[in-house]
Amino acid sequence: MGTTLDTADWAALIEGRDSSVIRELIIRVDRLASDGAFERAARLRDRIAVLIRVLARQQELAATAGLPELVLVQKGERRSWSVAVIRHGRLAGSGTVPAGAAPMPVIESIRASSTTVLPGPGPLSGATVDQIRNVHRWIDAARTRIVSVDGHWTLPLDGANTVIDWALRAEQAAAESGTSDQRARRAQ
Repeated sequence: MGTTLDTADWAALIEGRDSSVIRELIIRVDRLASDGAFERAARLRDRIAVLIRVLARQQELAATAGLPELVLVQKGERRSWSVAVIRHGRLAGSGTVPAGAAPMPVIESIRASSTTVLPGPGPLSGATVDQIRNVHRWIDAARTRIVSVDGHWTLPLDGANTVIDWALRAEQAAAESGTSDQRARRAQ
């Protein structure tokens, strides 16, 4: 490849507006492998997979941080609902809708009493990675329903998520080759 990225190119890659650099690197891996440079191809493959994972995660976190408000619920104990109000990637408020209660008035009350969060600088709107990760952990912990979204909760159109399947296959190939390398060393 040999091209140097300028600041605008890096920004486009990180923000998910242009994944052509990653796609060119993937083509380079294929070329190296077809030329018989298997070890170089494997090292580059592993590095690209890490890059894709990091970029995909950052873009996912930035999508959540960019939302002025996201209201989510999960089933709680005894037919109750756990409510989370997320603002710019931070937990701004939470509460419980008791069993048998009309949910929307309770949710509106939780929203009204939630902390005001103004967006800060940077791709995560001033939130820390840990704050947004904690939100995502809660979302992934159980079936989560979206009550409302202020804004568009989307991943970038040309972001790292478009090549995440390649990264998964690359990681699987690395794991398999690591296992076969270990067997070969034991056989010697």
